[in-house]
Amino acid sequence: MYAVNTGLFVGEFFVYIRQSQESYHFLSLPKLIRRDIPKDKFELGVKDKIISLIEKLPGAVFEYCITAYDKVEKGLPRYK
Repeated sequence: MYAVNTGLFVGEFFVYIRQSQESYHFLSLPKLIRRDIPKDKFELGVKDKIISLIEKLPGAVFEYCITAYDKVEKGLPRYK
């Protein structure tokens, strides 16, 4: 999980879900919003300390985040 330290998404936590050819895909906490960030911008954010790795989530929490991300991606309610 990454913490956003400054910028447009300050105060959010990004849970890494997967990557595509051009982007990294995250679930933003606590809002449970999908965030797709181009790889070059993410890497620049890490380098410039806009975003920083804070911890690896426990397995059950990570699985919940994947399920929530998939629901958001499909337009389903997030909390059911």
